Amino acid sequence: MKAICKKISAGLRWVFGYGIMICLFAGGLTFFGFVAALIIGGDTAAEICNFIHKVLFPYIIKATTILVLLGLAVMYLNGEVALVSDKNEKSKKMAKDKIGIGKLLISMLVPIAGVIMWPVKHKETPNAARCYGLVGIVAWVLDICLLFILRSVIL
Repeated sequence: MKAICKKISAGLRWVFGYGIMICLFAGGLTFFGFVAALIIGGDTAAEICNFIHKVLFPYIIKATTILVLLGLAVMYLNGEVALVSDKNEKSKKMAKDKIGIGKLLISMLVPIAGVIMWPVKHKETPNAARCYGLVGIVAWVLDICLLFILRSVIL
């Protein structure tokens, strides 16, 4: 029985992984659809936005919901207890690894600071350092995208 559950779990985990990846990719592509609509303008832009909002989003949301339930089924079949609270020494150690709002704001407003904090602080507070670094990278990417969008709108 355990071997059958492992095989079923491995197949479902594969479906879950690739399905979530496709849903995330499709959700990311909608951003570019909205940007294209912003550049095009007029009635065509309204039709593009309407199609993305009314037709595409419901399918992406439904697929993502089904895949998350599939992921929970995989966790159940494997006997994983990832969603259970654990009050042991690990949780005490993680209490020191809190994300500070000040450092988070600095990472957002000055992205290079967040990127630098990631390797500097990763031994002391690994989760907080990773958060600062990722926020810095995301802020940097958004700054660059906003720069290109504004440059194309102004010119």
